[in-house]
Amino acid sequence: MHSRCVYPTEVALPFSKVTPDALSTGKCGVCASHGTTSKYLECKSLDSGFARLWICSNCFAIYNSTAEDREMDVLDWQKKWSQIDDFYSVPPPQEFEAALKNHGAVFDFFSKDLDRQFSGSYLEVGAGGGMMAAAAATRFQVANVFDHVTDRLNQVKERVGDHYRIVSADEIASLETDTVLIWHAMEHFLDPGAVFELCAKTLKPGGLFFIQVPVLSYEHVYPGHYYFYCERSFEVLAKNNNLNILKFYYDHAMNTMTVALQANTV
Repeated sequence: MHSRCVYPTEVALPFSKVTPDALSTGKCGVCASHGTTSKYLECKSLDSGFARLWICSNCFAIYNSTAEDREMDVLDWQKKWSQIDDFYSVPPPQEFEAALKNHGAVFDFFSKDLDRQFSGSYLEVGAGGGMMAAAAATRFQVANVFDHVTDRLNQVKERVGDHYRIVSADEIASLETDTVLIWHAMEHFLDPGAVFELCAKTLKPGGLFFIQVPVLSYEHVYPGHYYFYCERSFEVLAKNNNLNILKFYYDHAMNTMTVALQANTV
């Protein structure tokens, strides 16, 4: 159990981890194995000179130790980035419907490619500006959304309605969901394996889990990207959490990887 908590709770939630320590503890934050991390390479970091990258021999996840090496204030750093409107802005009323359609294309793609109609309960973790969940709210009966910054989510909720539910970290474990989405957030978690487990446990039998992450490339290396993933990483996470991998998708223009997983039906 972690001693530092952002949220006032008796249970150490995975989001409460604010101290980068994968090197000092020798524990991989993705698969939780001990003593499996070794030096991978050093490369330029977008805003901190050079970054040391480490690879786990069990799940092949790559850890960027910049924040740990520099003893950075992770919460302060995240707060500054969350205030950049270019990343998390809520579109003005005249552009809201177009933005909704744009984000909805993601669900349309998965629905067609996996031959699955979305309905029921949706959960998004690390929702940023909240527009992906807004698009989900047009397809699901309930769209549960979590992020550590909620002002933009509240703005979106005013336009979407009460079935757009902003949930706290300690509410997630009690949810039962048909679909979970983590979109460009797994790289920002210091305890991503525990976040994955928490979300996987909410899934009903046969429920779907979608995750998109940046692929390791120089334009994606900066202090707030703590972990990079490959197919092996998600294969280990899936096995550990009773999920099946349906498909991997790659966007080479954006250097991203998306994985679609499904909870076992028994």
